[in-house]
Formats: sequence, structure tokens, C-alpha cells
Amino acid sequence: MIRARRFAPAISAGLAVCVGSATGLRAQQTPACTYETCALRVKYGFPGTSIVQGEQEDHLASIAFFAPALPQFAERSDVAATLYAAFRGRQNRGTVLILVGLVGMVVGTAVAGTDQDWSFLAAVPGLAVTLAGVQQLNSGRDRLSRAVWKYNQTLSPP
Repeated sequence: MIRARRFAPAISAGLAVCVGSATGLRAQQTPACTYETCALRVKYGFPGTSIVQGEQEDHLASIAFFAPALPQFAERSDVAATLYAAFRGRQNRGTVLILVGLVGMVVGTAVAGTDQDWSFLAAVPGLAVTLAGVQQLNSGRDRLSRAVWKYNQTLSPP
């Protein structure tokens, strides 16, 4: 038992060197995630919106009607992950509301028939649901912008 105590500092130092070497080797094998290589950006264009990464604009996801899951947000920041989840919920909810509202407007107009006064009034509930969907989409885009901003804050400066 006394011998083991004598060798404890040497064993501890040896383990520290081994662990330190393994950590240094792992750090050398994995390239650093800098602002230039990992920063996210929302790219608007036809046929829809995309999320791209880095100066090379590597395509991560397309956002058309429904928002996909992106694990990149959770890997770097809990706040960014929460904001992106809020964006997904609002994007998906807004899309459904718009589709339901459009169907409501068409059905309401068709049910009212040729009476012009009633066809407009029958379309009003569908229009209200559609506008609620648009509000959800706009609110979601704000959350997406903030999620990208919070994600990019975690990156090392250029």
C-alpha cells in the first residue's frame, strides 16, 4: 500500500500526458469551425428559401411549405435550437392555416353560388384563417433569423 502511494504521482502524470496527447490529436484531426466555414445564412430565391453554411454556401435545407429538422442548431447553442424549433412550429402551422383558409374561401364561395353578396361573405372566414397563417409564417421567419444569429454568435471570429 505504501508503494502504491509512492507511485501515484507518477501514474497520475502519465495518465495526464496520455489524455492530453489524445485530446491534442483529436483537435488536430477535426478542423476548427470558424465563421467563414460554419456560419449559417438564409438564402432567398426561386423556388424557395434555403439555409446555407459557410462561404461556399453549402446547402443544408430547403424551406418551402414545411420546415425540416436541422440538428446543426442544437449542436452549438440551446438558444438557437429553441428558436429554430419555434420557427418550425410556426412555419408548419402557418402553412396548414393558409391551405385550410384557401380551401375555406373556395368552398364558401362555391356554396354561396351565384349570389355575389353572399359569396363574398362566405369567403370571409377562409380569408381570416389565411391571414392568421400568414401571420404565423412572418412570426416564424423572425424566429429563424434570430436562431441563425444566435448560432453564428457561437463561432470563432474571422
